[in-house]
Amino acid sequence: MIPIVGLAQQLEKASPYNKALLEADQETDKAYGTSKGIHTFTPQVRGVSGAGGTVYWVAADGKSLSAYQNGQLQWKADIAKAFQKLIGQTEIQKLALSSEVLFLFTAKKGHAEINRKTGEISAVGYYL
Repeated sequence: MIPIVGLAQQLEKASPYNKALLEADQETDKAYGTSKGIHTFTPQVRGVSGAGGTVYWVAADGKSLSAYQNGQLQWKADIAKAFQKLIGQTEIQKLALSSEVLFLFTAKKGHAEINRKTGEISAVGYYL
């Protein structure tokens, strides 16, 4: 029989993302006011937990965004590839959740919309 603590540690290691580096989105905030609406990614913040337990996770290199539901990968969007011809290599810097889409902002002033259910990238652009 595995002790409860040992089992919990094994389950934590199996997680595809580090829960300590997550930030709650305002859509999960029942008190309205303690969670953020625009998330800036740093070494201390690499993911956002949204409504329904969905986690949006930025890869360590900042070039892709993945969505997880209950620890299972739902989709992965290659942000670097989407911006390659437009502005060259870039990394994800900020993310804002909306009802149907994610608004993503990159270095070099890139922006895109991503379908929250499918991970499809649309409306890729940049601002001056």
